[in-house]
Amino acid sequence: MAHKLPARGRPAAEVLADLKTFSSADPDYRHGRLWSLAYYQDEDYAAFLGEAYSAFAGANGLNPTVFKSLKRFENEIIEATAALLHGTPEVCGVVTSGGTESCLLAVKTYRDRARQVRGVSRPEMILPVTAHVAWFKASEYFDVKVRLLPLDKHLRADVAQLERLINRNTVMILGSAPEYPHGTIDPIEAFAELALKHGVPLHVDACVGGFILPFMAMNGRKLPLWDYRVPGVTSISADLHKYGYAAKGPRPSPTATWTSSSTRCSSTRTGPVASSPRRRCWAPGPGAPTRRRGPPCSTWASPATAIWRDAPSRPSTGCEKASGRFPGCT
Repeated sequence: MAHKLPARGRPAAEVLADLKTFSSADPDYRHGRLWSLAYYQDEDYAAFLGEAYSAFAGANGLNPTVFKSLKRFENEIIEATAALLHGTPEVCGVVTSGGTESCLLAVKTYRDRARQVRGVSRPEMILPVTAHVAWFKASEYFDVKVRLLPLDKHLRADVAQLERLINRNTVMILGSAPEYPHGTIDPIEAFAELALKHGVPLHVDACVGGFILPFMAMNGRKLPLWDYRVPGVTSISADLHKYGYAAKGPRPSPTATWTSSSTRCSSTRTGPVASSPRRRCWAPGPGAPTRRRGPPCSTWASPATAIWRDAPSRPSTGCEKASGRFPGCT
């Protein structure tokens, strides 16, 4: 490898100057020249998130029973998210390291539940053809067969063809709010009726819509029901680093919430039990440092939790700024 560690340490100013050159070939996301991959407001807000992150960047947050602030961050993020999604007090959840992990957790949870409760040994899940690629990754990780649901003429998952795909091996059904390719919301209410009829969990992938659809509705936009107001919806994933405006990059910000009846926790481990469905302990990504409390702190400080929670009856600063660019948020 050409790049090696320097023989001696370098001045901090020199290192920071080098870092600025790294982005020379990156797209200009600060001026609206990039869709989907970055959700930028302004430099003041970016500095605010950085300050929140740095306040806990050096603290060890591996064990929330010792560093209680870590658990407080997560609890309050989940409480605010569950309330926004019209969850009842029984709704619980976790802050994950990314939208992909949220999808993986749902598949693993429902595979394990079907194995324990119904003795399913050849698990299958029903995905619309527009499902995010993370769901197919989860299929490979956890050996859950995918049965694909085609679209109707409105570019939504075709509920008329859903019931024929359900069988005794079905461990979960997926709907999106919205799906990525066309921005349409799948018919979640109709999905939920069939899910309840067959006793199959229904997950809603709201990674894009979770933190903007509620505010579109608050502003008078008529939307189909898609969240916990729909009987039969058992879990939802939503990305705070999109329209929640939490920091992107190596910070855990998406959330995955469940109704408590959809999951059960058990352990045969001797000694202290640290129960968690997440794949890693606040690890922000492959090869990145772990055990930092900066990520959940900066997520807690984002509008989606600290600001929106205090003003639930009106759109957040972020939604107000997006109103001219995102259809429906007016």
